[in-house]
Amino acid sequence: MQVWQRYVSSFLQLVRADECLTSSFLQSYLKTSGPLIKKLAEMQMFFGLQITGTLDADTLALMKKPRCGVPDANMHVPVCGESTNPFDGPDGTLAHTFGQGPGIGGDAHFDDDETFMFRYVLFLVAAHEFGHSLGLSHSDDPGALKYSMYSYSNLDTFVLPWDDVKGIQSLYSPNDDPVEPGPMAPVTPDACDLTLVLDTVRSSPLWSRFIPPSHRSALKSSSRLFTGHRVWAFSGYALVTGYPKSIPSFCPPTAVEKVDAALHDPQTRKTIFFVGSSYYSYDEARVDMDDGNPKQVDETFLEMSDVCPAGFFYLYSGPYMYEFSQRMLLCVLRNSYFLSCSKL
Repeated sequence: MQVWQRYVSSFLQLVRADECLTSSFLQSYLKTSGPLIKKLAEMQMFFGLQITGTLDADTLALMKKPRCGVPDANMHVPVCGESTNPFDGPDGTLAHTFGQGPGIGGDAHFDDDETFMFRYVLFLVAAHEFGHSLGLSHSDDPGALKYSMYSYSNLDTFVLPWDDVKGIQSLYSPNDDPVEPGPMAPVTPDACDLTLVLDTVRSSPLWSRFIPPSHRSALKSSSRLFTGHRVWAFSGYALVTGYPKSIPSFCPPTAVEKVDAALHDPQTRKTIFFVGSSYYSYDEARVDMDDGNPKQVDETFLEMSDVCPAGFFYLYSGPYMYEFSQRMLLCVLRNSYFLSCSKL
């Protein structure tokens, strides 16, 4: 099956629970069936996508994301002669949990083909599945642990999101004797909030699960991750020999102990390291820092245009994002500009 066929057959309830679709009939049925349009629209509404009722690019992209094998809002259709909770090899379905009940009810199963180390964090996947064991269904809050799709969280700072806290307390009541002071449960930001401040923006299909692009560089076809006072170099998922290194030993001057952000331009083959209000420019071709470093950010990124073309790169500060091309400021937008706001 193609990705969309597998997703639809696993997670969308197109027929009664006591019926099933044969694999040979699935494709023609889905392409012509009215119920598919309705279920796709329900799925798009659940995940905050534009509601089209069609297999558009955003819907197909979401179907390819790693996720829990439990259907959303009981939207499931069995396929004749196949398991209703199959694993599908690496990625895709990471784990699933049987509904509460006797026997295997509440049991969680994990896909042996997954790499629960660099690629996926077992704690996060297990905690999600154990939520099902406790009776929780999926949440439509993308910041919740019970969101269908997998997303990375730093375990050193992880606190159960407020949406999950509310969910479990609705089933088992709040703790009558909480430990004080306890960590504040994070609330997912409102995409319609015009004062929204973004700490990082993720885009890489490989490393977006682990580290924000503001701390990532793509020198010499490898990924370099800047965290704290050290830099890590990876080739795929393998750590490059000799790393991690201290940041001063990598390339910036010895006075630089911590990089706030890194921006790589593949066209000029330069990487800009932002340190406070200054930046350093590294030339990949010469394998050396450019002359004249450091430079002041506000002295270089000054020019402005009334036109805002697509593409290029963005810097985020407070509630605004600044679009640049070749170090020229093109326009200033609210952080919520690219976010899906259902109220607009």
